[in-house]
Amino acid sequence: RHITQMHDEIAATKNLDHGKVCIGLPSVVATMYMPNLLIQFQQKHPNISLRTLEAGGNALAGMVAAGKVDMAIIMRPVYLDTLNEIPLIKDYVAAGVKTTHPWARRNFVTIKDFENTPFITFDETFNMRAQLDSRFNAENIHPTIAFEGANCQFLSDLTSLSDGILVLPRPIIEYYARTPFIALPFKPTFTWELTLIFQKNTFISTASKALISYIQEYISAEY
Repeated sequence: RHITQMHDEIAATKNLDHGKVCIGLPSVVATMYMPNLLIQFQQKHPNISLRTLEAGGNALAGMVAAGKVDMAIIMRPVYLDTLNEIPLIKDYVAAGVKTTHPWARRNFVTIKDFENTPFITFDETFNMRAQLDSRFNAENIHPTIAFEGANCQFLSDLTSLSDGILVLPRPIIEYYARTPFIALPFKPTFTWELTLIFQKNTFISTASKALISYIQEYISAEY
């Protein structure tokens, strides 16, 4: 393994703008944040080959730790201490309602508001859902989930057609809304953070370093 790593390091110094990178992305992150970023990166580094792999955050963290993908962007927190992380975007989870909804004049919502209030949200494959469930458990609340799924556009459309409540990160609510939505923050704040993860104490190719650097620059400039 050490000999292979040494060869990789020597090759990297000879080919400063060449190589292959595989980045793992949850589907919603890929759709909302990555198309322009990756196109612009490839225009700047045409000899670096990119591949994306879509999966849930927990699965992606495991793949990065196992060396199956070079890096990934997932929701914090990161539970593996073998991974480095670079925080990228910080926002909040919200309750999205149409302007005609009875909650539309409110300034915020609380976990207890959902004790007898059906809502729509991500399914259990998402990190956000696990954190939402833990908040309900802490308040000993057994919520009624009217619908759960993974397709953000479908969840948004269901909410619009039913005049329901959509619990998702604020940027996702606003990105997928076909009709005007009001995004009500939780009180206390339910933070939503995206972070870039990659292995600690291991060789990182020049191509991977270039992508990591570009992601940081692009996100800080755009968001």
